[in-house]
Amino acid sequence: MTGGLAFGGDDKRDDWVDYRLTVDKIRPNGIIVLDDGLEVELHKTDMRIKMKDGKRAKAIGVIDAEAVYEYCPLCDEEVREGDIVILTDKNFSLYPCLSCGKMVEQKTPKSNFKGNLI
Repeated sequence: MTGGLAFGGDDKRDDWVDYRLTVDKIRPNGIIVLDDGLEVELHKTDMRIKMKDGKRAKAIGVIDAEAVYEYCPLCDEEVREGDIVILTDKNFSLYPCLSCGKMVEQKTPKSNFKGNLI
């Protein structure tokens, strides 16, 4: 998956920094290590995500993974303290599992979106 990173703004800005977002670049409590070694707090950045299948989303928040998972759905290892889930403005969230090194994509049911309220 690739991402763009800027400190505020929209998709049309020229100051986006492209990088490949991998589990090994994510530290506990929502810290991302950029290619140049700079550490950035995810909740203080404007991050856009482009998945391999072409899906695009904006990261809108970070929550404690223990609020969503007890165990990783891929490797069954217990969620670690400081693990995060990245919430997006689309119908998925991402859990970077530090145990198996894989990114877990969790689809959000359409019923959870405000556009579907009666």
